Amino acid sequence: MIGVMNSLEPSIKPDELVSTLSVAKKQIVEIAKAVASESDIIIMDEPTAAISESEIARLFAIIRSLREKNVTVIYISHRLDEIFELGDYVTVMRDGKHIGTKPIAQIQDRSELIKMMIGKAVFEQYTPRESECPDTILQVKHLSNYKLNDLSFDVHAGRSSVFTGWWAPGKPELARYLRCRRNTKVTFFQGRSPACAGQDDCGGHRPGA
Repeated sequence: MIGVMNSLEPSIKPDELVSTLSVAKKQIVEIAKAVASESDIIIMDEPTAAISESEIARLFAIIRSLREKNVTVIYISHRLDEIFELGDYVTVMRDGKHIGTKPIAQIQDRSELIKMMIGKAVFEQYTPRESECPDTILQVKHLSNYKLNDLSFDVHAGRSSVFTGWWAPGKPELARYLRCRRNTKVTFFQGRSPACAGQDDCGGHRPGA
């Protein structure tokens, strides 16, 4: 086991507690256990869901090294880029049914794979709407706290503002802050400046957390 671990990730020491490891390193420990037991097949279910970009690159390198050792990897993911980068074959299932299995080399592009997944063609090209920017209803300037660092953005009427990121980037903390606090760095427009009367009452506008 120790020899396998050293070959996969030398930075993980044998005397370390698994509970103290990052999510990515815990995954590597599980992979090492499977390899040490001479498993011919390893199943990975959404392994990149909670790890960083650098950790994903390390995981992909390990998967490629397993393939070179004739270990079969069943990789379950909804991220199409990962499928094209790692896969030799792709199997698509929908509503519990097998839709099809093809060599990756025979898949022309993402749209073909998406059609197999959802059962219809989808246009992935997005054409931005040519219109003036709507009224600003929320403005945040240089917001910082224990989790957020110098965050600034505007929210416009009739538009969807999307916040995304890797594991624990501060999205819940931002939502709770906007919902429950009043601060000079957060400004509500359209004639209302909410006064927070309690945990669930921010007066006027009430951004959902």
